[in-house]
Amino acid sequence: MSYDYRYPLATGEADRLRLEILYRLYGPGSQYFMSRQGLQSGMNVLEIGCGMGDMACWLARQVAPTGKVTAIDVAEDSLQIAREKASQQNITNVQFLNLDVRQVESLGQQFDFAYGRWVLVFLSDPYRVLKKIYNVIKPGGVFTYESINVRDPAFFSHPVVPVVAQYADVMKTLNPNPGRESAFSYRLYGEFKSLGLEKIQLDTNQPILINAEEKSVLRLPMKKLSEEILK
Repeated sequence: MSYDYRYPLATGEADRLRLEILYRLYGPGSQYFMSRQGLQSGMNVLEIGCGMGDMACWLARQVAPTGKVTAIDVAEDSLQIAREKASQQNITNVQFLNLDVRQVESLGQQFDFAYGRWVLVFLSDPYRVLKKIYNVIKPGGVFTYESINVRDPAFFSHPVVPVVAQYADVMKTLNPNPGRESAFSYRLYGEFKSLGLEKIQLDTNQPILINAEEKSVLRLPMKKLSEEILK
């Protein structure tokens, strides 16, 4: 299946380590937030941009035994890893589909709960896609989305390390996907209001990178990103 935009980062095994570290860093905060917003057993859940399935597997365990998770992503090589993880954990109530989020209505389903992290920032039309996701949520359902700030990334170090500041400067100007909406995080609350959501809860999640493995999430994507920048 082909799409009219390029995801600027690696997929599949080439990005497995980075995504698994990110899940360990960001997952607990995301899971705590979703649990507070009403995620419970029996729900029909949609995850957009599921990557290698760590969060989808967690979601599936939360809604078991009668609920189910539909997890979509554009990278088939990442989905193969996700399916393997679910099988290894004996999770049977999750389905991984190779689908562009802009085609989410083609699922022909209505969901009790929807979740996504960061994926929409790579699209040139994220607000239209928000509406598409909203339209497949049942009345009274829950829409949760986690966005990263790509305009002013909060990278800092103590004691001060010059290369960290340099990395932050690079990320502020980085635009590996032409047409990408860099102000998406700033506008997200207003866009949620415009959708007509009745109760909007906000939270922040800023992990602190301490050991070498955690810090590697800033290094691991740079080979692929540098290739895209040079193109």
